[in-house]
Amino acid sequence: MKNKYKILAIDPSVRCTGLYYDDPFEGPIGRVIERMPAEKASGDAQDSRYAILRKIHDRIKHICRHNFFDIALIEQYAYGAKGSAVTKLAEAGAVVRLAVYSKGIPIVEIAPNTWKKLVVLNGHASKEYVRSFVEKEYGKKFEKQDLYDAFCIYIAACLTLGSTVVGDETQENLYNKMMEAMNC
Repeated sequence: MKNKYKILAIDPSVRCTGLYYDDPFEGPIGRVIERMPAEKASGDAQDSRYAILRKIHDRIKHICRHNFFDIALIEQYAYGAKGSAVTKLAEAGAVVRLAVYSKGIPIVEIAPNTWKKLVVLNGHASKEYVRSFVEKEYGKKFEKQDLYDAFCIYIAACLTLGSTVVGDETQENLYNKMMEAMNC
């Protein structure tokens, strides 16, 4: 018997976190967790920063609670970030990883140039190139760049793992297979 892998792909960011995953009722779907203008403007800056981090954490835990994922792929930190963006990216990344980890889902981190190389065949592709490639080759259009990235991370997992698994493959075997494929 063949079972489909249930993959959760995440592009973390405080501004807009993109998720692409296998939903048991809808099939593969994309979602974003966005900072709303009211959240950005309300209260002091520290309160609004913690509010969006809590929102990201709670939404991801909710999605994980209602879906039984075999593995989560999370984009690694962008080393090109500068200034306060580094702190915000680290905070969002930590919150995302904590939410997924707390649900017992194995996490594999994937570098942006790795998923770009696998999916769009150019490890240094620009955001515009990724968007154009996904629209042309996959026929997908999204409102947010973070969702294009999450979709590509999802596709990288599918390409690396294959779309099916034989019977009783364990999460540990799946994790090891993914790590080996990513040369980690």
